[in-house]
Amino acid sequence: EEDIRVSPNSKIILKQYYKSCGHTIEEEYNVPEDIVNMTKKQVVQYYNEWVVDEFSKDEIKIHKENTGRCNEHYIAKDTNEYIVIYSVGDNNKENIVKKTDISTKYLSEEDKERLKDGINIVGKENLNVFLEDFE
Repeated sequence: EEDIRVSPNSKIILKQYYKSCGHTIEEEYNVPEDIVNMTKKQVVQYYNEWVVDEFSKDEIKIHKENTGRCNEHYIAKDTNEYIVIYSVGDNNKENIVKKTDISTKYLSEEDKERLKDGINIVGKENLNVFLEDFE
């Protein structure tokens, strides 16, 4: 196993579980240059806050557990007669992600009411679908 080294063409798959919201986010990347030619032992040391689940010259799978909430929680609100998207972090802190040019003036009363209260959206794909529905 010490003979196996990370190839420059390797993929790394990061899987993160978030305790606060219960979501798991999986992302795939090309390996960073820093770990090319490393052995499994060196990769374990490099990613010391992660657990290495699988290791080959072509693919590395690692995971980690986080106490907080994942970064895929959004809320859409009517702010100054436009739809504004906020990310919702730990402690329900809201940060503006996107100010859209979608006017709320011509929306139905039901949509206006829902936006006044805030519409919760989970996931980037769902956020894109939501925005497309109003464009």
